[in-house]
Amino acid sequence: MHRALSLLLLSVISIGVLGVAVGSDRAEACGPGFPPSLLSQREQALTAALDEPFAALTRQMADGLVPADPPFVVVSNEPDGVRDRGGDEERRLYDDGARRFHAGDGEGAARAFRALLALPEEARRHRSTWAAFMLGRLGETARFAEVRSLTAAGFIDELGLAVASFGAEARRYLSIGSNVIIDGVPGIVLDGLPAVAADDALALLLYARQARYGVDGGISLLHLARQIVDGGGARLELVANTPIGQRLLATYAATRADERPINTNAALDVLVKHDDCAWPEQLAAALYKQGRMDDARRFVAKAPTTPTGLWVRARLAMRAGNLDEANTLLAAASAAFPTVPVRAAPVEVEDEEPQAFWYYEGGDVVSGQRRLSAERGVLALARGEYVFALERFLEQDLWWRDAAHVAERVLQVDELKQFVLTHPRLATPTTTTNRPNLRAVLARRLVREGRLDEAIGFFDDPEIAAHARRLQSLRNGTAPDLAALPDDVRRAARLFEQAELIHRFGLELQGTELGPDWSLFGGWYEADDDGSSWDDDGNRTPPKPQTTTVLTLDEQQRIAASAPVPSRRFHYRAVAVALAEQAAALVPTRSRAWAAIICKASGYANGDDVEVQRLWQLYVKNGAVVDFTAAFGSTRSACPAPDFERLAEQQRQQREQRLRRIGTVVAVAAIVAVIIVITVLGVRRRRRSSSAR
Repeated sequence: MHRALSLLLLSVISIGVLGVAVGSDRAEACGPGFPPSLLSQREQALTAALDEPFAALTRQMADGLVPADPPFVVVSNEPDGVRDRGGDEERRLYDDGARRFHAGDGEGAARAFRALLALPEEARRHRSTWAAFMLGRLGETARFAEVRSLTAAGFIDELGLAVASFGAEARRYLSIGSNVIIDGVPGIVLDGLPAVAADDALALLLYARQARYGVDGGISLLHLARQIVDGGGARLELVANTPIGQRLLATYAATRADERPINTNAALDVLVKHDDCAWPEQLAAALYKQGRMDDARRFVAKAPTTPTGLWVRARLAMRAGNLDEANTLLAAASAAFPTVPVRAAPVEVEDEEPQAFWYYEGGDVVSGQRRLSAERGVLALARGEYVFALERFLEQDLWWRDAAHVAERVLQVDELKQFVLTHPRLATPTTTTNRPNLRAVLARRLVREGRLDEAIGFFDDPEIAAHARRLQSLRNGTAPDLAALPDDVRRAARLFEQAELIHRFGLELQGTELGPDWSLFGGWYEADDDGSSWDDDGNRTPPKPQTTTVLTLDEQQRIAASAPVPSRRFHYRAVAVALAEQAAALVPTRSRAWAAIICKASGYANGDDVEVQRLWQLYVKNGAVVDFTAAFGSTRSACPAPDFERLAEQQRQQREQRLRRIGTVVAVAAIVAVIIVITVLGVRRRRRSSSAR
């Protein structure tokens, strides 16, 4: 009995699979999870072919051809205690049939299973579906439909045999051929077709019904599609003459054409002969993907108002340059797409995500509704609707790079500030979203614009906010701990501490979310934002230039105006170097403090050999000999900090020495002056005396 049940469960998992699943044809790049971007190649994003997973579409393939099936249970593992349930007689008869089945006594097994099904209903609630399924395996094909009927009538199906029966029955039709009506539903088999076509139509429809439950039917449909497309000839012609065959071939061509481009195009040549194609929107999508635009227009015109049909129409409008029409169609398609998966499924079709209406984006899987919303953002930029574009990108979480571009480079800073204040839900991330913090983007941009006092309130991180407040006090000259220093030294100390803060926390205080600083990746990585592609040898292929249709002159001007200064990788390091040089200009060039400041600045420029060399030459030309010259150009921490208090004390002592020297000179001069006066007076007195005589 145990072996029989094990084989039965195995059939639940594997029945209906026609071949071995192939490996994934998608590869993930090494490194961090780079968020996808539609803006890097906008025209392509708005005109590229749809990327609907084959598995998702198979779940809808039977819709409209047969009524909806009951909510049968899907089972991947044997439930605990299932062998202990059921009445004594039904268990005895099933165990007897199972033993005979494995002993090769098919007739004896069939008698036992039929006897079980002849018991009163209340005596066979647990084993009826088992017995009917096994009779189907013994060649009584109609028993597979009985499994589903029994389950629908309330008989217990803890092993998920009703769903498994679809694939088992489909395989039987492929094996023996039969013109029958399935489950009493008329109109499935077209009259007058040869048996092979009837077999394919029956099998395809059964697998499509199984695929509704997200199990092996989708895999079987994929392998059948490959067989039919590769085989061509009469079988392809006959399958293309059936509604379910048209749906399968159109779906395969729309989703997996790159597997067999030549054979798939030949299949499309057959399909376009059928003006009444059963799934015109999918056929239009396939034709669009193959660049057959005239045929795509012809069939999408016949399509009902479905998300896919609307999307294809929007694509065609975009190609024709009709932005307003494309926007209207995208809006309609976005509203038509479901926001959640239509059916959840525990088993994937090869490498595909088992969700209806879901699409691949940068290694992630997103709903069609989310993708469409993001495309509307791209189109909104082309229409100059910048705030609307930002809303679309933020609503979907996944396109943060595109949202950051609009926030950081397209909106003016006051427009961004207004957006953050009026859209608190979108501007602040939560534990349930992957959306980064738009408030921080605004805060850093305000710092770059010199509006530090406004920026502080948008730093939500307490540590960074504290650094921002310190930076503000240094810029305003209100830092109390520096008040005792002389004016020039105090200004130098303020500038130097600003340089230190900008260098250490510049990414958090004023770094750009995207290029050139890439705060998005903590500064560790930078992404190709221009849509470049790279081959296996590391050779770069530049993207096609963006047209002004999708990248307007106004947006280009806004991008140029919002660039960080200087516009270079880790731009804040250059800002720190400039602040340090301003500090150095306020202290004596021959002082140890001056040398320490320049040494620190060379550490800020670490990695920029030209800048390090410039600072070194500046020191060699002007500075005094110090004991830390080996630290120049290394990390910031290798150089000693300038001792401004010591410098102030040295300057005080120097002033006192100068005053003493001046006092001595004045005293000597006074004495000399007195002597001169006395001498002059004496000379005059002697002259008067001589004149009197």
